[in-house]
Amino acid sequence: MKFKQIFISKFSQDTIWLAIAQVAVISSGLFINIFLGNQIGIENLGLFHQSLAFYLILSTLFALGLNNSLIKKVSEVI
Repeated sequence: MKFKQIFISKFSQDTIWLAIAQVAVISSGLFINIFLGNQIGIENLGLFHQSLAFYLILSTLFALGLNNSLIKKVSEVI
């Protein structure tokens, strides 16, 4: 009875859905990496991941609070 009550709550249902989504994202990422590795080769896959990491770091640095300040300025105008 107690085990069934655990899965009835909204929190546990949402947690299960999030876990399933996380498994799907991880699995698809693994399959995409395997596919890309077979298509472009291991060395080019490494180069792709290095450039992707460089892009993500730079985009984070360049944004640096721009979204928050933009939201604040737009809300002040409206």
